[in-house]
Amino acid sequence: MVKKQRIIAVAAAAAMVLGAAGCVKPPVGSASAPALARTNLSELRAAIESGRVELAEALSEKLDDGEKASRAGRVLRGRVAELRGNGTEAKRLYVEVLREEPGHLEASLALGARLLDEGDVAGSLATTDAGLGAHENDASLLLNRAFAVLASDGFPRADDAFLAAERASGGAGVVRLSYASALARAGKGGEAVHVLVRLTGDAKATVGLLAEAGHELRQLGAFAAAFQAFEKVVLQRETGEIRVERALCKLGLREGDAALRELERGIEVEPNYAPLHFYRGGRLAELRRWVDAKVSFERYLQLAPNGPLAERAKKRLRLVTATIER
Repeated sequence: MVKKQRIIAVAAAAAMVLGAAGCVKPPVGSASAPALARTNLSELRAAIESGRVELAEALSEKLDDGEKASRAGRVLRGRVAELRGNGTEAKRLYVEVLREEPGHLEASLALGARLLDEGDVAGSLATTDAGLGAHENDASLLLNRAFAVLASDGFPRADDAFLAAERASGGAGVVRLSYASALARAGKGGEAVHVLVRLTGDAKATVGLLAEAGHELRQLGAFAAAFQAFEKVVLQRETGEIRVERALCKLGLREGDAALRELERGIEVEPNYAPLHFYRGGRLAELRRWVDAKVSFERYLQLAPNGPLAERAKKRLRLVTATIER
């Protein structure tokens, strides 16, 4: 048995990406289908999928009575309730829609994810399978099912479920990424690396998926493969964050000089991205360039005084300052 995972965000991302790829079809014969084209609902969906909680709440309040009562509207209102942390209200809305239209696609996706998040694996599987009865071979439902099988039975049974989702999606990268993450969390790092390397070699992989895959590969210690992924990313999206990732890959490969070059290039591109200065300070300290290291740690703390690396930066700044003063 592997640790149960939060998959609400995964399911939402999968539905968004797979839908954009044409793999998710709108509910056939659903009373909500005409409403999907309405501007308020479309804007609300976009706000939810981008995690913009305050905007989603405001747009939810703007819905007219017809939009609020529509099946699509109720599912979206349920997702807003989840963003607020009100799982009970969300579940009530999803169940209400499914009573009216068993197998409703979005309600099945949302309720299946909600139940799994609550630890009700059997309920999640039942909901998802009912949705698949109405929407056979739907990639998003199959991905939700794979996470439920993983929570219930672990690997290797979950392998078949994830592969079914991948086939149904036409090899969509978000499914491979989800599969690799699940493998990694189950302690199957080698298998996860194999799946991620396949993803980074896919000519259809988006820059966002390549960046996510590169990050996962780095976390798994596959530094060379991760750097190759970021080689592709930087050609399309050069940011401070990407340069930090590349630098950390180079540090993992024990190529300190190359790591420093990545960080300094990142500062040229995005001088106010704080982590660049933190990691540059660390590398300069290793080179005993104490004054330059001090400047870098100070710059990090100017940019992100309460950032996730702030305490480490303060500690290193004290050490570097003490070394300079000796």
